[in-house]
Amino acid sequence: MEAPKEPENRIPKKTGTAGTSRNTAILLLCMGIAAFLWLLIKLSDTYTWRVPVTLVYSNLPDNRVPVRDLPRKSEMLVNATGIKLILARFRIIDITLPISYRENKSTPYLLARNLQNELAGEMPVGYKLLNFYPDTIFLQFDEKLSKKVPVMLAGNVSFAKQFESRSKPTTAPDSVLVSGPHSTIDTLMAWYTEPVNHTDIKETITGKVKLQKPKYTSVTLAVDEVDYTIEVESYTQITREIDIELVNVPRNKKITPYPKKVKVFVHVGLSNLEAARTATIVATADFEKVNMKKDRFVEVRLSGYPDYIKINGYEPRNIEFIVYN
Repeated sequence: MEAPKEPENRIPKKTGTAGTSRNTAILLLCMGIAAFLWLLIKLSDTYTWRVPVTLVYSNLPDNRVPVRDLPRKSEMLVNATGIKLILARFRIIDITLPISYRENKSTPYLLARNLQNELAGEMPVGYKLLNFYPDTIFLQFDEKLSKKVPVMLAGNVSFAKQFESRSKPTTAPDSVLVSGPHSTIDTLMAWYTEPVNHTDIKETITGKVKLQKPKYTSVTLAVDEVDYTIEVESYTQITREIDIELVNVPRNKKITPYPKKVKVFVHVGLSNLEAARTATIVATADFEKVNMKKDRFVEVRLSGYPDYIKINGYEPRNIEFIVYN
């Protein structure tokens, strides 16, 4: 009788793994080749597109500045193959247009249609020019002028209750030298800062602020930043009684006003409070245009008071009068 055979150790065979990977690689390669061929075909097709152009100026006038900024970049509409458009778009091929001021100084501007012939001669092989942008390039120059103008603080400032500005905001320096085309600088009256905004302030504020940038690079500023100060103080109100002065009274008339004083409500900062108690305030009743027979009231007006006080009101605004012959 034969002895039973021991079971053999069998390793399972891999089925199809290597073949599947090889098939996938071949498929991807075929797809890549197909995509590449498709791309070559597409890049060989003709398209219409905008591509960048660099403008190069020469023979510019001495001691004169452009009224408007001279554009350094422009675009043109061209017809070319896809590959050439990509080269131009990413500046692998740089297209430039030289512009000589000496040859064009008889006109203040150049039109696109006049530039197209010049640009066509600068075009690389394989590009067909269809249009040029912008449609106008201005070549206006003016004498250079420098002028010092006051700096004005721009923005919005609000104060806490019973607080106000003691005086107008100040800057240091208080003026700036501006240089540029005569036609622009000659009419310039002031230069503003970037907005300065503060709310509910109770004390003097100082800081730095940039000046607004010029619209054109032909305009330059001697400084681009200033210090500013907004002085703040508390305000209060006092009441004063002022004698009413009668003016332009007819010589043959004697007039008695009623009342003889006017009550004035004075708004003043604490730093000028004592001065405001005795400051001159003139109250007048002018009889120049008063009809002595018909009118019984005359208007009271205030004048002559210093700048550091504000008049919040006064009463009465009109007073009665009695005429004696």
